[in-house]
This record gives sequence, structure tokens and C-alpha cells, in this order.
Amino acid sequence: MKLLIFDIDGTLTDTKKADDECFIEAFQEKYAIVLPEVNWAAFRNVTDWGLFSELYSSHFQTSPSDAEMADFRRIFLKKLENKFKNSPAAFQEVKGAIQFLKHCANLPSLKVAFATGSWRHSAIFKLMTCDIPYQNIILSNSDNFISRQEIVLDAIAQAKELYGLTFFEKIVYFGDGEWDFHTTRLLAIPFIGVDVGHDEKLKKLGTKYVFSDFWEIDAVMAAVEKVEILE
Repeated sequence: MKLLIFDIDGTLTDTKKADDECFIEAFQEKYAIVLPEVNWAAFRNVTDWGLFSELYSSHFQTSPSDAEMADFRRIFLKKLENKFKNSPAAFQEVKGAIQFLKHCANLPSLKVAFATGSWRHSAIFKLMTCDIPYQNIILSNSDNFISRQEIVLDAIAQAKELYGLTFFEKIVYFGDGEWDFHTTRLLAIPFIGVDVGHDEKLKKLGTKYVFSDFWEIDAVMAAVEKVEILE
């Protein structure tokens, strides 16, 4: 049995630009602080929890309370909802993602899980707007974990419990960010890159298999079979 784990933003859903804009707008609305262009890769934990905590701490020299974070999450989700209402084209599946997930669902020897740095409600909203099926798929997220490593490990643990397994023959993670690449290196998990924007950052880091979308199912599945842990 193999397990495929997918990031969401920039991997299954082409929503990174909308997500980034709404996050920055929500911070400005709540704290009247205009953030300059943000390099998310420079943050310690590139998750919604981690980004918000680090931004808050850098401006207020203390950690946010649970209530503070919950209120920000509410504003952020509202921003996403408004963005979708006004600009639905900003919420699209990565080409072929739905088709690829349906293909995976028809393979008895393959299981799927989502491991996202997003908070659960915003992750589900983005999946829904892009018509990505999620109801029967494990969705590990940033509600309970601040680091990508914890989120991925939680997805694996949930999958083992759900399917009654002590191990998977192979685990492969699909992601679009440098943080995804580094997380899989730390966890010794084979990594396949998704480069919707064709910026080639993942190739430059040493990722052997990088796709711009999931349209060529046979090619992606061949990569699943061939990809190994990067030394």
C-alpha cells in the first residue's frame, strides 16, 4: 500500500495569490498595519499558525492569545469568501488535479491524504471553491500544529490508523514550496514538485520530478514509482 500526501495551495488549488493577498489584508484590517511584500519562505514555520504568530510577535513583542488568533482566522476566512465572490477566477484547480485524485481513488493499492499549512476552515473553503473532493480524505492542517513536519507526520499517523496499517510500502509528498521540499528532506520522504508558476525553484533545489500540473496522469504515476528519498 502506498500513501500519496498532497499540499493544497499551489499544489491542488491554484489559489496562492488569493490566499497571500487575503492573509495580508486581514492583518491590515485587524491591526492597521500594512505589510510590505512578504517573503514567506523566510519564516520559521510556513503555516497559517506559524506565519500569523511570527508576524504578531514581530509587531507586538509577545505571542498572540488563542482568542487573538481565532479572531484573525475569522477575518481571514471572510476575506477569502469575499475574494471568491468578487474574483472567482482566482480560485481554480491546478490543471488535472480533480482527474488525478479520481484516478488515485480507483486504485486499491493507493491511499491519499492532504497535509496543508492552511487552517482547516480556509483549506476546506479553497478545496470547495475549486471542486476538489475532500469529504472522505484525511486533512491534516494548521489548526493543531505550527510546523509542516508535524502536519505531515499527523497525516501519516491518521492514514495508518484509518487503514489499519503499521507502515506504508511507500509515502510520496506532492508540494509546491521550498518549505515542502525542506520538510520532506527532514522527514526522509520522497518528494514530487508542482510548479504551476514555472519559477523552477524546486528544480534548482534538486527536485528530480517537477510537474506544472497533473494532466499527464501516466507521467505523474511513473514518477510516483521512480521517486526516491533525496540524499
